[in-house]
Amino acid sequence: MNEAIDRIREAALANDAQAQWDLSVCYAQENGVEQSGAKAFEWICRAAENGHAGAADYVIDAYENGKEELGIQPDLDKLVEWADKLSENGCTAMRIKYAQLA
Repeated sequence: MNEAIDRIREAALANDAQAQWDLSVCYAQENGVEQSGAKAFEWICRAAENGHAGAADYVIDAYENGKEELGIQPDLDKLVEWADKLSENGCTAMRIKYAQLA
């Protein structure tokens, strides 16, 4: 791995939501790391949990519509679980989504 990826990974492991999102993109696009949809989605989920709005939207969309490129199938149970989790973390958009699902 190169130094830039090492810095991103270090920040991601320190719960920097933007770094987690950036690392997910690296895994999704095979940018400095071996391509892995599973690792990309893992980092997207971590970023969502740490308040990254784009990642939160992506996770909700993944469980609502599926993300074939990452191996994610639509899953209503996980959609509700994530909408609830993100709503509890203060994500206003997720509060609305959760209210619609509940």
